Amino acid sequence: MSKLKPWAAGPFELIRHAEGHFKDGSDFDKRMALVSFDNAVELSITTYLQLHPSQRGGKNYERKKVEEWLTNYHKKLEFLLHFTTEQKAPIQVSLDEIVYYHSIRNELYHSGNGTVPDLQCLEGARSAAIWTFGLLFGADAELLLKQAPARSTPKPQLEDRSFSVQTEFLQSFIAFEKALRASLASIGANKQVPARLPAARAWMIFAEQVDELPSPYHDIVDRCISLRNKLIHGEVTDGSPDEFSRLTRKLDQVAEFVSSFPASRDFLDDLRAKIGDLIPDKLHSIRIVQERKRVFLEAISVVETHMVKKTIKRTDLGFIMDDDSYPDDRRLFVANKAADKNADLFLREMAYDEVLDHLPDIFST
Repeated sequence: MSKLKPWAAGPFELIRHAEGHFKDGSDFDKRMALVSFDNAVELSITTYLQLHPSQRGGKNYERKKVEEWLTNYHKKLEFLLHFTTEQKAPIQVSLDEIVYYHSIRNELYHSGNGTVPDLQCLEGARSAAIWTFGLLFGADAELLLKQAPARSTPKPQLEDRSFSVQTEFLQSFIAFEKALRASLASIGANKQVPARLPAARAWMIFAEQVDELPSPYHDIVDRCISLRNKLIHGEVTDGSPDEFSRLTRKLDQVAEFVSSFPASRDFLDDLRAKIGDLIPDKLHSIRIVQERKRVFLEAISVVETHMVKKTIKRTDLGFIMDDDSYPDDRRLFVANKAADKNADLFLREMAYDEVLDHLPDIFST
C-alpha cells in the first residue's frame, strides 16, 4: 500500500471499512456503507482543519475561522467549498448531493431508519468520500483501496421506515438539477458555461429557451432553491411536512417538463400508420426538437449504397398557424410545452397532404 501520512490514516480507514460493506451488498451492509462513507467525508474535513499549517502544505487559516468551520457539518461543507475555490479545483460532487447523502445517513444512524439506500445513493456517497479525501490529502483513495483489503464489521439490523420529507425533497431537487443540466446540454445552451451551473443560473438559461414558460414554474423553482439553500447550510426551515411534500410533488412536475422539453420520442411508426404511402423508405426517424423558442420537425434519412449516408434535416414549424386563434395569427406549434406534446399535436392535426406539401425536404421521395 502507498505510504499515507499518519493523519490521513483515520479518514482512509473509514473509507476502507465502508468499501467492505459496499462490496458485501446485503441490506445491512448497504446501510453501514452509507454511514461510513458519510462519516469519512466529515472526518476528512475535521482532520484537515485541525492540522498544523506545516502538515497541509503551508496553508494557514485564522483560528476564529477554523473554529467556525468546525462548528457543525454544514459549516464544514462551507469550508470544503472555500477550499475548492481557493485551489481552483473542480467540484466533482455538489454540496446538495453530499447533504442529501448525509440526511439519509442521519435517519439510518440516529433515528433507527432501516430503509435500504439504493445503489445510486451508495455510489454517490462513495464518490463524495473518495473525492473529499483526495482533495484534502492529495492521495488516491481508489488506488489505496486496490492495495489494501476492504474491511467491515457486522452490526445489528435496523428496522425499516421511510425517509423524512426533507430528505425526499433533497432527492427531488438533485433530480431536478440533473434534468436541468441534461436539458441545457441537449439544446446546446450551456456550451460557454461550467458543467456544474448553480441551479438558479441554469433555470434562468433554460427559461430563455422556452416560449411563455408556465408562470407557476418560476415561483416553484424559486421557493425550492431557497429551501434547498437553507437545508444545505443547516438553517431552520419554516415548512411543515405537508408543505414539504406538496413542494416536492410540484418540483417533480417541473423536472418532468424540463426533461421532456428538448426532444420528443421518435414517432415515425405512428406517422407511418396514419399516412404510410406518403413516407419515403429512406426516412429512418422523425421527432420534434425544440430550442431557442422554436419548434422543429427533425427527420433522419438513411441511404445505403456502397456507403451509408445519413442526413438530418430540420424544418421550423413556425409557419403553421392555428386557425382557431384567428385573427390573432398565432403559431400552432409553440415551445411552451414538452416536445412530446407537440409531437402528439403533429400526429393529430398535421399528417395530411396539404401540410406535408410544405415539407418537401422531408417527405419528398
